[in-house]
Amino acid sequence: MQRVTKDNPCPICEKPDWCLVSEDGSVAICQRVSEGGKKVGDAGWLHRLTGNPVQARKYRPRPKEQQQPAPDFFKLVEKYRQSETGLAWLSKDLGVSVASLVQLQVGFDGKGWLFPMRDGYNKIVGIRVRMKNKKFAVKGSKNALFRPVRVKAESDNMLFICEGPTDTAALLDLGFDAIGRASCNTGAEHIKTMTGQFNRTIVIMADTDAPTTLPGGRVCYPGIEGGLRLAKELKGCTQSIRVIKPPNYKDIRLWYRNGATKAMVLALVENSRFA
Repeated sequence: MQRVTKDNPCPICEKPDWCLVSEDGSVAICQRVSEGGKKVGDAGWLHRLTGNPVQARKYRPRPKEQQQPAPDFFKLVEKYRQSETGLAWLSKDLGVSVASLVQLQVGFDGKGWLFPMRDGYNKIVGIRVRMKNKKFAVKGSKNALFRPVRVKAESDNMLFICEGPTDTAALLDLGFDAIGRASCNTGAEHIKTMTGQFNRTIVIMADTDAPTTLPGGRVCYPGIEGGLRLAKELKGCTQSIRVIKPPNYKDIRLWYRNGATKAMVLALVENSRFA
């Protein structure tokens, strides 16, 4: 399978990132569109492509590379992890506190900002890199959770689940326990491993994404639909669960930067329906 790009977008959702297409153009794994596909774990939904639409898009198979062992992500995180002083610029740029970035163990390798991803047992299994104009994962990474140091699995605190590390930092700034998913369609198994035995109250903070028109004409809202799917998967291992989205803003970080308070978020939670 090869990763889609801006020049060769996903033939299902037509987005330039996250999805995969087989080298022969016969199947695609889309992380956004479930309709007509078969769930294949956190990778997304497998779609069979009739008439080889991928070939029409001129996908060029990459030369097969010899598989290399995954890097030692823990050593990379320790090597590049930044102090409070080193995170000051990023804090200002994102509009979140240095303290929350420290909790996420953010690093810098001289080119990009490194955000470690952890599995349900809190082991680092990947690193997301954030640069000025792009985001990608270190080769060998697995999609997992952005989990702050202070967020413990066994806590009784309400747990917020959002998308991405910067939204996680915003929720930490607001005084919540929070973890982030790599995308709106990943992380369910890791979350179940982390929370399943502790029966916590969970709030899923979905992004307010622009609508996407699917093949067949149905309009999809990836963020909220991904949040509802996660709620369905987590129902058996939580005390209660709700799905909310920021009013008038794309995500919680933008809402926080524009004046959201803890009381405002809690009011939104109280007025929402159980999923």
